[in-house]
Amino acid sequence: MLNPDGSRVELYRIPDDPMEINNLAEAEAERAKVMKAKVLAWQKGLPAGPVEPAAGKNDWKWPNPA
Repeated sequence: MLNPDGSRVELYRIPDDPMEINNLAEAEAERAKVMKAKVLAWQKGLPAGPVEPAAGKNDWKWPNPA
């Protein structure tokens, strides 16, 4: 996972960590770097669309289910 601007890189081994608790991006920095480059290259080929400026931030205001 990473934000549209390439920040907040997250890497998980889903079969072993289905709840995505252990971010392996630092421990597997080279793998994360290669995957990030591939995702960003793929993203450049997509048609332009809206991107929520606050997407991916920890302070995201989730809707209040009422």
